Amino acid sequence: LAAVLRGAAAAVADRRFWAPLVRAAATAAERASAQVLQSSPAWQAAGDRALARQDERSAIECYYRAVELDPTSLDAMKGLAVALIDAGRYAEAAPLHEAILARRPDDVTARFNLAVVAWRKGDLAEAERGFRAVLQQQPGHFEARYNLGTALQLQGKLHAARDVFRQVVSRRPHLASAQGALAEILMELGDVDGAAAAYAEAVKSQPRDAAAWANFSGAAYRLGNLGQAVAALRRACQAAPQNAVYPLRLGQLLAELHGRTRRPELLTQAAEAFRASLRLAPDQPEVRQWLAEHGGQAATAPAGR
Repeated sequence: LAAVLRGAAAAVADRRFWAPLVRAAATAAERASAQVLQSSPAWQAAGDRALARQDERSAIECYYRAVELDPTSLDAMKGLAVALIDAGRYAEAAPLHEAILARRPDDVTARFNLAVVAWRKGDLAEAERGFRAVLQQQPGHFEARYNLGTALQLQGKLHAARDVFRQVVSRRPHLASAQGALAEILMELGDVDGAAAAYAEAVKSQPRDAAAWANFSGAAYRLGNLGQAVAALRRACQAAPQNAVYPLRLGQLLAELHGRTRRPELLTQAAEAFRASLRLAPDQPEVRQWLAEHGGQAATAPAGR
């Protein structure tokens, strides 16, 4: 019995014992996989998985195979078109979306994606028309409305962009990016009060957004609310402690306020802000010059806020 067991153990340990079994199993698996992947839905599912993991190249290959096997599959065509957009292959994506719309005119997703293709190609006028068409078909399409506002802004159609973004923020008042976009447009139109109010809503929604705080500070400054401008820049510094620009701007504002009021504590705070900026970006000769001229005076001033 012992001899039999030793012989069996030796056979199991020998690779030659397992190799034929492994090859047979692999061949069976390949045949099964090949048989499954002869169907368009299987290739489409493989494309969906590849797209989900952001593997556009594999997704495109899978969707192409799905369309080859079933040219009538609109879902496979839509998957292929989206993958092509994600891969930056806009010239190939556009005719696919047009073909989908020719067969299914009410396909809002295809119409929206066609507008996105125009946007990515730099044709803002065509993108505007596309997003308007989406909204005519589906007035509640939020992304189309948001993108329409941006397309109008980039074309310099500021009054129309303002009206669209007011609609956007009325639907989602806590969306900081929309409030920020509206504020930018209002600033360009000279409506500083409206811009400041929009920036205030933006920072309320995203209190860690340093850029929003800095923009809020700029609007407050233009309105003459200098204390509010300083406070907002301090929040920007806190939100982005590795950004040298915000303490630099804070120092400049505090130095300007010191020049207006001659309050010595503002000089000290300006020097602190400038030094903080230098620690992050040492190559600022103008800041070093200011500190050389005012640093001693700032050192003897009280540090009150």
